Amino acid sequence: MNPIVLLLSFAPWLLFALIAGNTMSSLETAIFICTALTVLLGYKQLRKRYLLTWGTLLFFVFCLIAVGLMKNVWVATNMNALSYVALAVITWGSILLGMPFTMQYAKEEVDRSLWDSPAFIHSNRLITAVWGVLFLANLGISIYRHEHSGMNEMIFTAAGWLVMLGGVAFTTAYSSWAHKKRLQAEAASSASSVHAPAKGAK
Repeated sequence: MNPIVLLLSFAPWLLFALIAGNTMSSLETAIFICTALTVLLGYKQLRKRYLLTWGTLLFFVFCLIAVGLMKNVWVATNMNALSYVALAVITWGSILLGMPFTMQYAKEEVDRSLWDSPAFIHSNRLITAVWGVLFLANLGISIYRHEHSGMNEMIFTAAGWLVMLGGVAFTTAYSSWAHKKRLQAEAASSASSVHAPAKGAK
């Protein structure tokens, strides 16, 4: 799976973490920008009903209403934790629906004949589950950060980014390994067919 494509899918979330700031005004601006970015970058994915892109859009639209229009202080205060709740719901929900969100991206790089193969489905279910665990880990970090606001904010920020980078690294490495394994299996199958005796041969 192309890590650049994956990072672009998370771009609105990553940008939000960078520009949200600590004031209501900066938060509202960040929400508006990230909503627009989701539509601009994910227009084709929205048309194709990509679960992550639609989940991202719905989250930021909710934030626009709750924070931008209703000025809900609780939502504004807990935006960091709520973002990871949303990502975890999207991730685990996609698995429960039988369509792990990474599968929609993987299909763009894999031949259609492999889409229903057990190996392809298993790989994407595993990758998506790992992302689900990482989002829950970041949710835990966010909750701890909220309860220990006196601690160095840079530590929590760095921990959150390291978790995300770990997800990208795992996805890239595992996808590469699965691709090589599939090629080896195809080569072995082809070699076996070539050396197999013809039907009816003595």
